[in-house]
Amino acid sequence: MVKAYLGIDLGTSSVKALLLGEHGTVLGDGSAALTFSMPQPGYAEQSPADWWNATIAAVRQAVAACESPPEIGGVGVSGQMLGSVLIDVDGSAADSCIIWMDQRASAERDFVEDTLGIDDILDRTANYPLVSYWAPKLLWLRRNRPSDMEKVRHVLFPKDYLKYRLTSVYDIDVTDATGSMLFNTSRRKWDDSMFERLQIPREWVPAHASESTDIIGIVTKQASEALGIPSGIPVVGGGDQMCGAVGLGVVKAGIIASTIGTSGCVFSQSDVCVTDREPRALLSYCHSVPGSWCIYGCTLSAGGAYQ
Repeated sequence: MVKAYLGIDLGTSSVKALLLGEHGTVLGDGSAALTFSMPQPGYAEQSPADWWNATIAAVRQAVAACESPPEIGGVGVSGQMLGSVLIDVDGSAADSCIIWMDQRASAERDFVEDTLGIDDILDRTANYPLVSYWAPKLLWLRRNRPSDMEKVRHVLFPKDYLKYRLTSVYDIDVTDATGSMLFNTSRRKWDDSMFERLQIPREWVPAHASESTDIIGIVTKQASEALGIPSGIPVVGGGDQMCGAVGLGVVKAGIIASTIGTSGCVFSQSDVCVTDREPRALLSYCHSVPGSWCIYGCTLSAGGAYQ
């Protein structure tokens, strides 16, 4: 039986699955299209149920494309960042997720800056507050959909929702956690004071943020039956920009990558957490490589504007 690794990428326009042999040979691939809704100008939402259904279709297509059934040694999950998936007490996701391109929470973004102060925000998070980050979105939801927020027990990022469906484990890794505005980027840990000062429940997120390389759980029997792969396979995952950078070799200083998907990004690695105190749209995040950070710039309307 051929040994392989399964990669799953949750994009904005599709979910892609890829089975790679030990030496990088493509054994099979699959994809399933996604759509997003814009109920008002500046709004952008997707259904977590659609993500999971597309994942099932893409993985089954990739497995079917293999000449012989592969022995899968691990699953790596990457995905679109910044979306806020609300999970209730029963472990079910809300029907819609406010995704990365949504711009509705401008007043809440201003509230975060006014409440915490820009210097303190930069000291802790290494980033200027943006409307697409978690904290403004969660404050908007609390103000505009209070009945929905009363049911919330966990909040996950999109690819972490897929990890949850694969493993039944609630996990958030450091790459996506950086985009919450509730995370100390240089220390690679949640900032309890940010939760307290913004009155966002600390128990909504896991006690610790994992590294992208940490095995957070194994494929459950239920997920195995849905995807058509064996159970017990270890699962890891990280944000799409950081995982993509690893694939491009941007794992040490001096290498820069430019990518265009629905968004566009120019990405570089750093051995230290860099805080740019000028509002130049420079983002400073934890990298998928443990003990490493990245600096990148992103536009939300690259391939998406063309489409």
